[in-house]
Amino acid sequence: MGEITKCLFPWVERAHRVLGKIKITSQVAQTLTDHGRFANYLYRFNLRDSPYCACDSAKIQDVLHVLKNCIMFYRERVALEAEIDDRITK
Repeated sequence: MGEITKCLFPWVERAHRVLGKIKITSQVAQTLTDHGRFANYLYRFNLRDSPYCACDSAKIQDVLHVLKNCIMFYRERVALEAEIDDRITK
């Protein structure tokens, strides 16, 4: 959990500002803790055949890939960045 949280919120002030703007749902909590339905996570429990993303067979589908780079989630990323009024960076 710490690694993902630190990447998304390197400063406490940013975490407070961003998290105050969004509704914390179970899906958001799973994403922030890297326990969501990402191929990499599911693969660890033999629930997927591969940890790789459908967008690129060379890319591991983890929370950072989905939030920062995955073209399949571009619209969601843009909407989230607009909602939090911030860019998602590592």
